[in-house]
Amino acid sequence: MLLSTALVCSLAACGGKDDKSSDLPTLTPEPTTSSSTPSTTPSAPTPTAEPTQVVTKYRDLTLVFNQPAKVDANARQALKAYKLFQQAFRSTLGTDTLDPTLDTVAGPTVVAYVKDVLKNQTKDGDRLGGTLTVTAAVERAGAGAVLIGGCFDQSKSYGIHSNGTHFGNDVVKKKPRLAIAAIASSSGGGWRITDYRLESTPC
Repeated sequence: MLLSTALVCSLAACGGKDDKSSDLPTLTPEPTTSSSTPSTTPSAPTPTAEPTQVVTKYRDLTLVFNQPAKVDANARQALKAYKLFQQAFRSTLGTDTLDPTLDTVAGPTVVAYVKDVLKNQTKDGDRLGGTLTVTAAVERAGAGAVLIGGCFDQSKSYGIHSNGTHFGNDVVKKKPRLAIAAIASSSGGGWRITDYRLESTPC
């Protein structure tokens, strides 16, 4: 029951804003010099795209993070911070240990929320296993904030007791997939997730 609280809690809210990320520099080809032989100067390289799916594993918990292939330049760094936040959050729940990188990718309110989820999960010695799938979508990108939506799929997750036995969760069965609303904010310290919540509506 406590793990069910933790699982649902990971759908709860936190708050924040964001700032505009810097565009990647435009790369131009080197000037060609006239010569009797054809020029071998390569065409200008294009920025490497982020993979559309990243899979990470934390003990018995696997996070599948999906993101769009093309992202507006203003939102690129914000989405990267969101991915790192999701990885730190799931690492915390999969290992029962607060991920040390959390402070660098999340604002104080969101960090406090993750700590509460961890506290509820661990007070009976339980931890999280199975697979969580997070699908991210950039809803709106502004000069100071990026609104991130998408879907949180917990249908393949389960709890693990301290003795290693697995158990299910009725709340997860009733609400296996929920919509996500998050805000990424930029400051002098870089991009952070300053608001995060799971909506009551399915996705």
